[in-house]
Amino acid sequence: MRCPMEAREGAELVLAYCSRRLDPDKSEWFERHLAACVSCQETVAAQKQVWEALDYWDALPIPRDFDRRLEWRIEAEERKPWSQRLTGLRLTGWLRPAIPIASMAALALAVFLVRTPDPPDTDFQARTETTEVEQAERALEDLEMIRQFTLPPREANARNPI
Repeated sequence: MRCPMEAREGAELVLAYCSRRLDPDKSEWFERHLAACVSCQETVAAQKQVWEALDYWDALPIPRDFDRRLEWRIEAEERKPWSQRLTGLRLTGWLRPAIPIASMAALALAVFLVRTPDPPDTDFQARTETTEVEQAERALEDLEMIRQFTLPPREANARNPI
């Protein structure tokens, strides 16, 4: 026989049995199981103690003016300034204006820290690489032009036999 306490509905079964809301067939099956299962016997005994304690418990009577007093306390709480309602503290003196200032400073700090960084300038990197390549090409062209203007010494003496 499988113990109902191992299943999900085990606690519900024990509660229904102890409150006498279990149907007769399930109640008979559970009583047979109780005869063999020590764990369920302990659970049922503890639950029966709770039910007996509730049977002897008398709730205190509610005063007639309970609703009026409750409404008065709610209204009094709503009339309090927001600083007292939020913290429950009585803020006096220099501390009262410090709360909005501190909250604004915290907000400014949060905005500063959360601000997304600017994306890297990939266009600048591409322009830099292009410029470097163009400068190198110009330098090679300039060197070629200088070579053309400069004649080797033998060729210069051969043309001008002075």
